[in-house]
Amino acid sequence: MNKKWQIYQVNDEKVKELQKKYNINKLLSTILVNRGITEEKQIQKFLNPKRNDFYNPYEMPDMEIAVNRILQAIKNNEKTIIYGDYDVDGITSVTVLKSFLEERGLKVDEYIPNRLNEGYGLNKKAVESIANQGYTLMITVDCGISAVEEVNYANELGIETIITDHHEPSSELPKALAVVDAKRKDNKYPFRNLAGVGVVFKLTQAISMKLGLEEKDYLKYLDIVCVGTISDIVPLVDENRVIVKLGLKLVEQTRNLGLRSILQASGYNRIDSTTISFGIAPRINASGRMGHQEDALQLFLSKDILISVSGNFLIISLNIILFTTVAPCSIICASLIIYSIPISKSYVVNFISLSLVWIKIPSNIGIVVLLATAFVTELIALRIFSFSQTIFIFIVSLL
Repeated sequence: MNKKWQIYQVNDEKVKELQKKYNINKLLSTILVNRGITEEKQIQKFLNPKRNDFYNPYEMPDMEIAVNRILQAIKNNEKTIIYGDYDVDGITSVTVLKSFLEERGLKVDEYIPNRLNEGYGLNKKAVESIANQGYTLMITVDCGISAVEEVNYANELGIETIITDHHEPSSELPKALAVVDAKRKDNKYPFRNLAGVGVVFKLTQAISMKLGLEEKDYLKYLDIVCVGTISDIVPLVDENRVIVKLGLKLVEQTRNLGLRSILQASGYNRIDSTTISFGIAPRINASGRMGHQEDALQLFLSKDILISVSGNFLIISLNIILFTTVAPCSIICASLIIYSIPISKSYVVNFISLSLVWIKIPSNIGIVVLLATAFVTELIALRIFSFSQTIFIFIVSLL
């Protein structure tokens, strides 16, 4: 099939105008014009975002309800638990909210489902366990928007739920006390592409405003918010750009012992989005995939330098195990493509079968899924099988 390329027409006059007015190079000026960022306020926010560029958190759905309920929990010292997720976004979300609330005097616990045994999101067994331990308030972070049945079950067991999430909701919202998600259909918040930790950050901002706290009381967590935002691969525009721009400055001088130990071990000299994406995110994600999400969380929460160092060593070890398990198989498949080595279907099937049998020895479904996904990606590129045959192989490999 022939493709016809359409080249974007640049407004050269506008490019030159911005270049001269703001003393920027032609490339940056062209990017601004092409993105429609041509007004004074837009340009200043893009080039030099400041703390007053954050939107009003109370424009987010149910934020007022969520804040008032949490303040009630703080006043009554209510038994509260945060329900999170095992990826970087989820772990940083728990870190920020737990740290912030405990500084306000509310002792909160956390629950992160084990990827290998429970999978993603709320599940009834976990909700029942939380109820049996006497918790009356549950706050979800980076999950919960689709947990209709689980929230109903929580209601039956006497648990009030506040959902903070950033995923797309289904046609039916959970019957929680509050559902804070900028992707709701009735949303009026100006920006809908925050990461889960970004939504948590807005919640801490809203609580701070209600309590009359200084900005520094919630802005100091921007280093962790920045890590979660970059790691979740949300578009780094608008408010996300403000978070990352300000957050990276804090990452450079972070007081979080866990984050500092990972940075030192990463080998990166310069702190930027690449450092977060390739030096930090894979290490934390490896923990969740290997069923050690609690270790990653405790690394961020640690106030002891020895614990942070030992925790970092464990996370590095898990990352090495994951990499040495999956990488060789992916490299072999990629080599076949690069060097155009002729290969038969029977050889591919045998190779996949033997590899998956070997990889299932530790019974780690997280690694099996990664390996199977890697195979599917390479098989599609090799075009040995049809798309439907490839998907069939993927499903069978998980059985």
